Amino acid sequence: MNYHPEKPQRMVDLHGYYYKGDAKGIWKWNGGEGSRLEGECKEARRAAGSHQGTQLVQRVQRAGRAEWGGIRYLEFKAHGKLATPWGEGTWGDATNPPAWPNTIFAEFIGQTHLLKFEPEGGDAFSFMRCSDGERNSGRLVPLDAGP
Repeated sequence: MNYHPEKPQRMVDLHGYYYKGDAKGIWKWNGGEGSRLEGECKEARRAAGSHQGTQLVQRVQRAGRAEWGGIRYLEFKAHGKLATPWGEGTWGDATNPPAWPNTIFAEFIGQTHLLKFEPEGGDAFSFMRCSDGERNSGRLVPLDAGP
């Protein structure tokens, strides 16, 4: 329970499962499903815009890659293609004010992440894994910045 958001609700369903024999409540939490966070992430992904046009998407494309929680590098390619050390993925604009301003999504290895950028146009961003709310930070690194 400690590693997941919405602990009180999860604990109530866990108690119901083991002490009351109510199996339906616990299964809604499987893989992050059922959580408010997962619902918000799915909505942000569903409402995602094109891979072109917005200032945020252009800024990410100009940089071309990002350092990801100390890992080098994720590469933001044209047409929403994403290359990561863990495999291929997709990315795009997920800005959805007021909940997710200045945000893009990145999907790879079956996980959706939301990357939130500062409005001033800096290179730093914070990101969150949608399945469990794990947070970290990263920064855009222009391709011409060397290895």
